[in-house]
Amino acid sequence: MSNSDIIVKTLDIPMRDGVLLKADLFIKNTNSPKFTLLQRTPYDRDCSISLINALDLAKKGWAVVIQNVRGRLS
Repeated sequence: MSNSDIIVKTLDIPMRDGVLLKADLFIKNTNSPKFTLLQRTPYDRDCSISLINALDLAKKGWAVVIQNVRGRLS
């Protein structure tokens, strides 16, 4: 399975008070149900270790969301 079998989307997730938190979704390109792992980080969502783990877990069938915490602009 290649990385092209993995869909990566950037999302704006609204909080109850209207603040939007940026997140990246990594998901296998299938219609089967998936367990989801949410990782919230005060650091950069594009951290190489987070991306490698997210891609590896997505290949195994997990949906992975890496989300910024409040205070991060992008």
